Amino acid sequence: MGVQVIMMEEIKALLYLIACALNRVVPDEKIYGDAEPASVYRIAQNHSVVSLAASALEKNDYKGIDPEAKACFDKGKFTAIYRDMLFEAERKEIFSFFNDEKIRYLPLKGIVLRDLYPEYGIREMSDNDILYDIAGRRKLKDFMTGRGYTPKEVGTEVRDCYLKDNVLNFEMHTALFSVAVRNGRNADYYARIWDMAVPDTKDGSVYHLRDEDLYVYILSHAENHYRVAGTGIRTLADIFVLNKAFPEADRIYIRNELDKLDLAGFEERMRIIADRLLSDPDDYRDGFPALTEEERRELEYLISSKTYGTIENVVKYRMRKYDTRLDTKGSRFRYYLKRLFPKREELLHDYLLAKYWPLLPLVWVYRIVKGLTTMRSTIAAELRIIGKQK
Repeated sequence: MGVQVIMMEEIKALLYLIACALNRVVPDEKIYGDAEPASVYRIAQNHSVVSLAASALEKNDYKGIDPEAKACFDKGKFTAIYRDMLFEAERKEIFSFFNDEKIRYLPLKGIVLRDLYPEYGIREMSDNDILYDIAGRRKLKDFMTGRGYTPKEVGTEVRDCYLKDNVLNFEMHTALFSVAVRNGRNADYYARIWDMAVPDTKDGSVYHLRDEDLYVYILSHAENHYRVAGTGIRTLADIFVLNKAFPEADRIYIRNELDKLDLAGFEERMRIIADRLLSDPDDYRDGFPALTEEERRELEYLISSKTYGTIENVVKYRMRKYDTRLDTKGSRFRYYLKRLFPKREELLHDYLLAKYWPLLPLVWVYRIVKGLTTMRSTIAAELRIIGKQK
């Protein structure tokens, strides 16, 4: 993908509509009218911002948007709102359980961000994340299964996942980062998360983060996605919304904390790009907002990565991690070995049994069998990408 991709009319139209939605501005058809509506929708869908774009288009009655595309945007926003309502109802029950059992908990990411957006349901979420005290793990499992949830990845190093009706997905975290992430830097920093969190005396056992700590955490999480698999336009929207919501935040404190995590440069790049693209919809009247060459390349990566990144980005990350170019049979063989038999600390993220050295070979075998039976398409895609490396 070349740098010129970000100049596509569809990309310009989508970013313009997002800027309008976030600033409560009625969009001008003249600015987005040259874009192909179906393509704008597909890009928005890839970046989980359909509801955001739809909220802008609603304000001018979908001028210039054909009926078929309008139906897609309408359905996307309805689905996002409906899902949000379902999550909200379930959260109330889960929060009540935590309060009744006196288990401390901290709502995370989208649960908090959704309330900072200008309209209900326009910050799309595929799951809900909640940090809770690991002492309540057994009680939580009993409660969630009693409500019809299917446990997935329960008992791993940092989280338990619960699914219901192929719609509701709750990730219940016992820690915010794995020790395998960034060589433990994030994990070490957030090992004291309950010291950072502030108890909300109005609501039982619930905690929240101060604005500054919330901002640092969101950036930490975003950078982890960015570095490993990639992240997309929604992340820019989140960063813009956070900065707009917290104008009085202590920037010196934020910078100091980001420095501890080696994230100050990442935060500055993302904040500047988000501000240039989303702060003033009128900037799109004369074309695309001005970006430096480096910022254009950054935006290109975000656009190509979609919401949750790509397998190609993951392979490139692993190439850097394994210090191999995959350009010879020997280098590919080393790559395959590291993928099939990862280090113990990496396995701990998903398999707590790996903490017992004698069981490590069994974990390797189980992981390979699980991959071949449940992730064949992903493995095939990874192999195709590896085969293309020169």
